[in-house]
Amino acid sequence: MVHNFGYLDIQDLKRKIQIKVANFTEAICRECMQEDPKIVLGDSIWSSLLNNHNEYKKASFLELEERIKHYQQLLKIGESLLCPQISYRNNQEAESIECPVCKSQATIYSDVEWDVDVDHREGTIMGVDIFVFPVLLDCSCGFTLDNYDEIRMVLDDEYDDFCERVRNKTLDI
Repeated sequence: MVHNFGYLDIQDLKRKIQIKVANFTEAICRECMQEDPKIVLGDSIWSSLLNNHNEYKKASFLELEERIKHYQQLLKIGESLLCPQISYRNNQEAESIECPVCKSQATIYSDVEWDVDVDHREGTIMGVDIFVFPVLLDCSCGFTLDNYDEIRMVLDDEYDDFCERVRNKTLDI
């Protein structure tokens, strides 16, 4: 589909929306309502939503996995990668990980947001939360990612540990 702002891939958009709807629904149920989504929505609706979420998530992961395999093949035959060259901002936190393509050191740049809870009547800080958003993966082999969801997929089980390292590094400043 072509729009005034360029090409829109409806299937990709649908996939991203389905994943986000399930994530938001679960977060609202668990965090705001303090309830299991299955209880709030009913077993059949939650199962359907969760099934769509898992299928789309698996498809997204397979697409990324296939792209990484393709890039690995290109490197083996000495070709350069066709990833877009993306620059980072100086105020982004940098943390090293293993590149999924060449297995050398790659850097993930993250935006860090502070949420300070202030009691304005007393003028005291009640608490501070630090949120980490990985926004760019960059490697010297030419591999780059600038999609939060894809970077999160690359980090997989290491995502929480990665965010914690960035938070601790931010607090050390």
